Amino acid sequence: SLIAALAVGAGSLGGSREIFLAMEAWSECGTDLEAWNRRLTRPVPEPISIWPDADHPPGFDPHGLGTSTPAKQLLEHLARALTVKETGTATSANPVAKTAWLKANLQSLESLTGRPLALSGAAAAGFTDLGFSPPEGEMLYLMLRLPGAAAHALEQSAYGHKRFPFYRMELQDGPTQRGEKAS
Repeated sequence: SLIAALAVGAGSLGGSREIFLAMEAWSECGTDLEAWNRRLTRPVPEPISIWPDADHPPGFDPHGLGTSTPAKQLLEHLARALTVKETGTATSANPVAKTAWLKANLQSLESLTGRPLALSGAAAAGFTDLGFSPPEGEMLYLMLRLPGAAAHALEQSAYGHKRFPFYRMELQDGPTQRGEKAS
């Protein structure tokens, strides 16, 4: 369970690979809305790698109808925490806070992508503001998923690895509950 959870957590649909790709976009585009427009309307293909091409703009939810409350809350908190009060937008290490810029330009970016911001998009902006490189952000995001994955693995360990991922389920109104033979 733990290995499977980490494998999924490393992926490019809300996983650490998406963080890497979104942080690369921040490195390329910064706080230039026109650069984001170019990147989001003409996605940059990844170099040849083991990863399949992303099927959605990294940092945006391919299935969401609107930005989730946790994503909004994270963006709000990061924009406030990573912005110096004296200047309102920057620190010496961070001339323009990406999270504050993202918060101010969120509607424009969501219009460009046709998708709402994902939690991974807010996290990528925060990691960029904190000075992490894309590979560092990717690894940190994966490591931060570990406690939840470990707790889930411990909860499921009594079932044994041979029943993965098909843990015991409660059947309701199945043939055996009605006294019929299962076919």
